[in-house]
Amino acid sequence: MSFINPIAFKATLPRAALIDFIARTPPDQFVFVVPPGPYIYGLFLSEDVAEFLCNEFPPDHFEIIPVAELRTLAGDAGVRIWGARGLLEL
Repeated sequence: MSFINPIAFKATLPRAALIDFIARTPPDQFVFVVPPGPYIYGLFLSEDVAEFLCNEFPPDHFEIIPVAELRTLAGDAGVRIWGARGLLEL
């Protein structure tokens, strides 16, 4: 039996860096929640992804958050969701 430990984050990422990252990530491994405003929120199933993001982006642009915060935000009006929506149910 495997244990799933989703990791949620809040970030302000340069658009080019984000597009590059999405292109290299298997689509069933992430979900992004994008509300109006400067932040993008995401959830990944791999600690390797969180480590990559922490190494690639300055600390003032990236913050690990509780998964519950991301789930709440995903239900708000005007939010776009990219990736595997089912990950929000984990």
